[in-house]
Amino acid sequence: MTGGSAHASRSAFEHVVRYYRGNRDFAASALSFVELGITAATWIAAVAGIGFTVALFITELAFHSGDAALLTDEAKIGVLVGSVAAALIGAAIVATTAPRRRSDA
Repeated sequence: MTGGSAHASRSAFEHVVRYYRGNRDFAASALSFVELGITAATWIAAVAGIGFTVALFITELAFHSGDAALLTDEAKIGVLVGSVAAALIGAAIVATTAPRRRSDA
């Protein structure tokens, strides 16, 4: 490897690391008023999988070939199955990690 390409690779790596750190710090400062634990962040990430239902709106635009109707139907089924799976997985994670309420007996 020549000196120039090694320098370019190192520079690109540094750029990616600085970009990641900057975005992470920005997100942390933007959400500083909210105190979320790792459990709540995991819940949000798991339930966010439901958002793929937006793909239903673009399947009509995605396929223009001769088999467009078949591909659109398959895409819709796939999106719906994925959304249901994401909802079930998210619900399971929340159910297993949510703090239990104490009963005052």
